Amino acid sequence: MAGWLNLSLRLRLLLGIGLGWLVLVVALLGYSRLSGENLTRHENLVHLEYEAQLVADQLTRELAERKRMLARLADAIDIADPGSSRGCATSSRCWRSSTG
Repeated sequence: MAGWLNLSLRLRLLLGIGLGWLVLVVALLGYSRLSGENLTRHENLVHLEYEAQLVADQLTRELAERKRMLARLADAIDIADPGSSRGCATSSRCWRSSTG
């Protein structure tokens, strides 16, 4: 066991420099991996927020379009409001609260 400790000065210097470079490279790779994961996580969240905003905008447009279509349909059908007495005397389609 004491035999491998009897290395020459040059070999020990090269071994020390090699181990130093190895530690430096491993530290840099570890740091870049950690910072890369944080950057990726942040960019994914930004992208997901953008996608959510696009979906919300599309839903808002679709709901507005459906409301417009329902308003046009209500005008075309012209059914009286169940709570009001307007149109109930002349319309057979009027909903009556007493029937039922």
